[in-house]
Amino acid sequence: MADSNASCSAATDPNGRRRQASSATQGECSTADPRAATKASESIASTSAMDGLPFRALSAMRREATRRPRAAGSPALAAASSRPMPDARTVLERCDLLAGCSEEPGRLTRGFATPSLDEARALVDAWMREAGLDTRRDPLGNLFGRRPGSGGRALMLGSHIDTVRDAGRYDGPLGVLVAIACVERLRGTDLPFALEVAAFADEEGVRYGTGYLGSSVPAGRFEEAWLERVDAGDVTLADAIRGWGGRPEEIGGGRVRPEELLGYAEVHIEQGPVLD
Repeated sequence: MADSNASCSAATDPNGRRRQASSATQGECSTADPRAATKASESIASTSAMDGLPFRALSAMRREATRRPRAAGSPALAAASSRPMPDARTVLERCDLLAGCSEEPGRLTRGFATPSLDEARALVDAWMREAGLDTRRDPLGNLFGRRPGSGGRALMLGSHIDTVRDAGRYDGPLGVLVAIACVERLRGTDLPFALEVAAFADEEGVRYGTGYLGSSVPAGRFEEAWLERVDAGDVTLADAIRGWGGRPEEIGGGRVRPEELLGYAEVHIEQGPVLD
């Protein structure tokens, strides 16, 4: 693994400034192979049957959140009032914690398979487990948390946890943490489908020029030739995957079949280091 001065102590912006959003994040996919440019929202959702089920699933979640309380003393009301209900503050505080996991002091940079990304992934794994999700990692190192439902198919929510150089703290992690909060709010609620939260390990392609590398694995679009790519320290992608516990020889087994999913939804913001 290439040397990295990882630090999880310095926040991205010590002054907490959030003034300006940028749709052109620095360095994003600047050397990406265009064949790899497949966003999770396009590559995964497009493989699902377009039968309206994802929209009905999301509507069911919205109705559950806004349903009027039942009569006092009912078991359903008691369960709802006793379970934790994370709010926006919790999500933003967790974004701040992840912003402290960086390769560079004083600014946020978190590349694929680096110690800073491993630290961020461990934090997200713990939060998924707190929300009642069973976690796993695919051969690349993407992190998934799953809550079963009465049906076999899953609605996948999530985003990525790597960053560009000098990144904004909400670009990617916000979508993962909002997804975890949604699962937490639905704790104890029976759903006719499973919920799965994805934390993709590489969207930005900063280290290997492989934009959307993470989502290419479940989408079945990962190309074996990419394993021979090298970073600035001459470390191959295959060795980087092994270095943080992945299994490059099993990448093909990480594909998600279309019939396994209802759809994919992502909360996402393209952001530079300062956001208003």
